[in-house]
Amino acid sequence: MLPSEQHSFRREPHGEEPRGQERWIEYLTGVRTAKPSYYSAFRRREADLSRTIASLRDISVALCATTGGAEAVAQAVLAAAANHFGSDEAMMCLFGERAQWVGSTWLAWRWGTVSKEVQAGVPATAVAQRAMASGSVVFWEAGSATSKDIDPLSSDAACYLGVPMGSSRPAEGAMVVAVADGSADGTDIAVMGVLANQALVALDNARLFQQAQRERNAAEAGREAAREMSRRLRRRNLELSRARAELSKAEEERILAEERHRLAAELHDSVAQHLAGISLAVQWCMRTLPEDSPVHDRLWEANEMAKTALSRARGTIFELSCLSQGAEGLEEELAEVATVLAHHLEVSLHLEPGLARRLSAGQAHGLFHVAQEGLFNAAFHSAGSHATMSLRAIRRVVELRVQDDGCGKAEELNALLWPDSGLPRHRGLGSIRNWSARLGGEVRYEAGAEGGVALALKFPLRTENTTPTRKAGSGEDE
Repeated sequence: MLPSEQHSFRREPHGEEPRGQERWIEYLTGVRTAKPSYYSAFRRREADLSRTIASLRDISVALCATTGGAEAVAQAVLAAAANHFGSDEAMMCLFGERAQWVGSTWLAWRWGTVSKEVQAGVPATAVAQRAMASGSVVFWEAGSATSKDIDPLSSDAACYLGVPMGSSRPAEGAMVVAVADGSADGTDIAVMGVLANQALVALDNARLFQQAQRERNAAEAGREAAREMSRRLRRRNLELSRARAELSKAEEERILAEERHRLAAELHDSVAQHLAGISLAVQWCMRTLPEDSPVHDRLWEANEMAKTALSRARGTIFELSCLSQGAEGLEEELAEVATVLAHHLEVSLHLEPGLARRLSAGQAHGLFHVAQEGLFNAAFHSAGSHATMSLRAIRRVVELRVQDDGCGKAEELNALLWPDSGLPRHRGLGSIRNWSARLGGEVRYEAGAEGGVALALKFPLRTENTTPTRKAGSGEDE
């Protein structure tokens, strides 16, 4: 504001010109005299301005402490007020929610330490209560007329300045600071008033900031919980999809297993039984004819064809059983073969418990063919009455042994099994040799300890589930 806007100056007479200069100096510098004491007054004014500017800087920093919470703001404001007056004591009184935010109705700053324990009745508390009640500035000085109703007790300070916080009456709080030298001009009071009012705003901002932080953290937690729930739902949906696919596959496998079981039962009860009956009837006819008879040779061929067909039928039955029951059906199928041959040969089975479950489907299938052929040869070619079949595994090597008490010779059978050139003429021996090769094992006939011969097969135990397939259009197993 220009001087002409605040005061009406008139040109002084020539003799009064110095008075006009003093007015301009007073307005520009704030110093009322231009006498020799002018410089010292100017220096004091400069020091006061520098102190005020430094205090404003401290106050601005204190009011920016909202991120630390309401209590941190209150402590910073008290420290800034005490530093402005060069005091060792400052106090703040709050009511309502703000007192809850800070944690106490009274907050005292003494010698750099903040305390929530304030002694009632001391001048500082009395000045704060009076400033709140009146809503105006209260300046208390020990021994003055305005201090008669306030007991100084043992206060170290001679003067206290109290300012209300807020514009309402009674005020929402008050700030009190001890004035060490007993001097507080208008600038100091204005600074305290601004600091007190802005402290309320800063406390509210700190509260809002903390509330916003909590809401933000809650939102982040909710967002993370939503993400986790989304991930869990995706995993559950994936698991449900897999379970649904597995159930569908299990239902398909159940239907296929039931159909395979039905086909295997029909083959066993009709085709296999009839082929076995045909073979037995042909063998009876062969025994009634001389060996050099042409009919005997034709019957021998018919018997071989019946046996081959029966072997193929039983192989198919076992394959269907393996597909529906796994390799565990091996023991049942071998027992069934022994039952079919009971009219011609007494068969004793010695099978290692649980071994069938350790075999793959392909191994069980091949083992069944070799064992079946060995029992058929013992029943129809050895002229024996008893056979023993044993199955065991030693150090991951499966051993099958079919021992009879007939009249066979191991050397002759090995010569037929492993001829010098070509394949064996006997279809049964050829089947034994082929299945042994597919199992990756070794097979040969050995002389029995009490007569007869023993078919011995050894092959490595593998656990992979490989089911034999058939060559397209040939009817032969691969």
